Amino acid sequence: MDNMDCGFYLMFRKNKNEEWVSLLNRPFLLNISDNNLIGQFISSNWFKMSLKDDDNPDFIILRLPKRNKGIHPSETITREIIIRRLIEAENNNYPYENLEFVVLHKHYSIKYINQIRSKLINNVSKGTNTANIEDFVNITNNIMMCMRFDIIKTHEQEANFWNLNDKNKSNKSDLFISCPRFELKLS
Repeated sequence: MDNMDCGFYLMFRKNKNEEWVSLLNRPFLLNISDNNLIGQFISSNWFKMSLKDDDNPDFIILRLPKRNKGIHPSETITREIIIRRLIEAENNNYPYENLEFVVLHKHYSIKYINQIRSKLINNVSKGTNTANIEDFVNITNNIMMCMRFDIIKTHEQEANFWNLNDKNKSNKSDLFISCPRFELKLS
């Protein structure tokens, strides 16, 4: 399947016990540069999810035929087919990446998410209320994924924000993940 005859879409779930969510109504914007196909959501308005200390999200980038050549013309039926195949793969310990419509799969462990949270808290200086980083991950030699992580501090949290050992800290839901991006090397 030629990449230019396809749309690329995001699927995600916050935790393994939650259902997959698909954004089949919002394809990635695509660009080709230096023999790389780059797909991106250019705004956190397109995708932004809060993460708690115990979240360990999964993200999948799908490559599907454009709507006029789709798996099924109905977005609902397409979503059901894809989710059913993902569940079957998971139940059979079959890697998602081996499914013909999956470009990449990225799982973020609780430990990794909390390391990012700690880095961001350390990067917030007094007098500001936000910090962010872009997390680039090479999935393979030919595939890269990037997600933006933001932390936002509110005035009510100021007293506890700087004490990471404080059990009463109130910054647990202030980490956000947004603006997914991927790069595929074209042969």
